[in-house]
Amino acid sequence: SPIAKNGWILLGEVGKYTRVSQKRIVHATFLPEGGIDLWITGAENESVAMVALEPAPSCSSAAFGNCSLSVAEVSDWRVHSESLVFTTSLPKRMTFRPTTSAQSVAWI
Repeated sequence: SPIAKNGWILLGEVGKYTRVSQKRIVHATFLPEGGIDLWITGAENESVAMVALEPAPSCSSAAFGNCSLSVAEVSDWRVHSESLVFTTSLPKRMTFRPTTSAQSVAWI
């Protein structure tokens, strides 16, 4: 998966053969302050889990602006996992937000 300008990587549904699909993700926005905002589709009662990677603070800070690092240049990542269950077949919003300094974080 490519690194977005804000430094984040959307891995998508890691348990699927096609992890990021236009049939699943209706719209994706990589937020300038860090994070990813998604609108996803699914069938009624379907559970969907997505995964994204947040770069180390040196790349994801608001002051950094556009992150032009390659995967090889980023030494630490935080794994974000979000899941939801569709109660209807209408698209739902899923948002990945940057880690705040007040949160306890384990970087990999």
